[in-house]
Amino acid sequence: MSYEVVKTIRGRDYRYMVESYRDPQSGKVRNKWRYLGKAHGKAPPRRRIRADETRAKLTRALEDLLEATPWKDVTAHEIAVRAGVAPATLYRYFSSREDVLQSAAAHANDQLDARLAELQHIGGDRESERARLRALLIALVRDPPASAVLVALAASGMSGSLARDRNARRRRAFERYFELIAAHGYATIPHSERSGLALALSLIVQAFSYRAVYAPEQLRDEEYAALANAVERLIFV
Repeated sequence: MSYEVVKTIRGRDYRYMVESYRDPQSGKVRNKWRYLGKAHGKAPPRRRIRADETRAKLTRALEDLLEATPWKDVTAHEIAVRAGVAPATLYRYFSSREDVLQSAAAHANDQLDARLAELQHIGGDRESERARLRALLIALVRDPPASAVLVALAASGMSGSLARDRNARRRRAFERYFELIAAHGYATIPHSERSGLALALSLIVQAFSYRAVYAPEQLRDEEYAALANAVERLIFV
């Protein structure tokens, strides 16, 4: 996903376009910055920029804590300390630790969008596209974006709206994917069936992702292969 940011450097405001993408080697979400020019009066107040940066810092601090600490043991004080700010600062930007978790949920959805955007990078021929889709689906369910945040949301009882939102995002991404592979001539999926198939695929991915995140044992390779085979048959056969 892409978004515009205004940064203040030595008292002057400059506009940048930030593009989020997933590094194919490390699997981490990274940002690519592109300079757009001076802001010319369009910049938000400097305090707004600092506020956004502080909110992001606190959100990242919670995400880092959740990698090793259960949600029930995380306190607002620990989040602030991890972010390097005074505890009172947290309450200037968030009403509670649950509010910070909601911010982390929004960031988790941004990460999901970045992963789903990879669906649009269509392969050069039908067989290479089938192989690419298999690998992408397995990676998506083996390591769901922000899995620690998902676990925390479930523990907090706030996962319902996030699950619906993520399902809608996956569904839209699959519908766009069907349009692209049809345009390339790799598969023919009638328009009347695309919405229903996209919903079905989204729910399948959701189920496998939940299994990978919450189950005490990891899925076996043959189970991931079964998922990929089923999706392939639904789309390409």
